[in-house]
Amino acid sequence: MIEFYCGKLRVVIKFSFFAVLLLMLELLKSDWGLWCAGAGLLHEVGHLLAYAAVGAVPREISFECGGIRIVPSGKLLSPGREAVVLAAGSSVNLIVGGLLMGLGTRYAAGFHLLLGCFNLLPLRALDGGQLLGLLTEQSMTPGVADWTCRIVNLLILVPLVWGGWRLFSQTGNFSLILVLVCLIFAAVPVCQKI
Repeated sequence: MIEFYCGKLRVVIKFSFFAVLLLMLELLKSDWGLWCAGAGLLHEVGHLLAYAAVGAVPREISFECGGIRIVPSGKLLSPGREAVVLAAGSSVNLIVGGLLMGLGTRYAAGFHLLLGCFNLLPLRALDGGQLLGLLTEQSMTPGVADWTCRIVNLLILVPLVWGGWRLFSQTGNFSLILVLVCLIFAAVPVCQKI
């Protein structure tokens, strides 16, 4: 593990992050892993810039086997500021994807556009799901908000699982199934307590 500080921000890079990146490169036999990592890094930079803009520098950023995780400082943000932070990552991906598309680099643009749109899906573990939770908490009772988020999760996950299975059965590409398994585990309350 590599650990250092950028001002008050603790940066942790776990070797598992590089192991998963190398595994992706080996399994895909292409440079997709590097493009995905670059789009993911810019996504997190968007969140970090938004945190700085709202005056709440995070406590830690950790590069781990599941991706890049930002640990907030613990300072409570207003719902509006929290929404800005949550939307910033996908916004950066969509802007960069649009710019790359305009420059004619469709391949590189595709990674940013896909990541930006995917992260806006209203699934509990993604930015879109957290935005949905924030919205429902503001307009509903806690129990109704929780059930609303669970139902939306289910309505989104079922067609995605079907699509992932179809993709795997037709092409042998298991990447969507792998991502969906992670999202399902993140959405199941029992798994969150383990």
